[in-house]
Amino acid sequence: MKALRSYYKKLSESLPVCSSKTLRLFRRSRRSFENAQEIITKHFPGRFSMVCGDSKETVPKYAGKVFDVIHIDGGHDYETALKDMQNMKSHAHTGTHIILDDCGDTGIPEVNRAWKQMIETNQISTNHCEGSKNSCRGFYVM
Repeated sequence: MKALRSYYKKLSESLPVCSSKTLRLFRRSRRSFENAQEIITKHFPGRFSMVCGDSKETVPKYAGKVFDVIHIDGGHDYETALKDMQNMKSHAHTGTHIILDDCGDTGIPEVNRAWKQMIETNQISTNHCEGSKNSCRGFYVM
């Protein structure tokens, strides 16, 4: 929990778009996330909502909406990780930050492979990985 608190505090302080934008989090379920929701709400007061369910069903309901920050904490197999990043690209604009969980030096090999595929096909720029944070960060290429 301490790591999660630190992560969202750092995110809210380090990304200028977070100071005034809404954070909408897509997750498969609320399980093991209730405490985190309290932490995120603290750092995004009045600007946070969570959408639970299968991303293949929930994300299309937001067609036409664009986001400044997209944080994906999805499936751990190559196909799901790749599809989640590709599907969320339709909600990006030039400069949209993408953060992929379970990626990087200490990440899951199949998730890392999907991240590298997005870079190699010029869908994401920069290959900045934070192994100690177990996430990769970049920008969608539009």
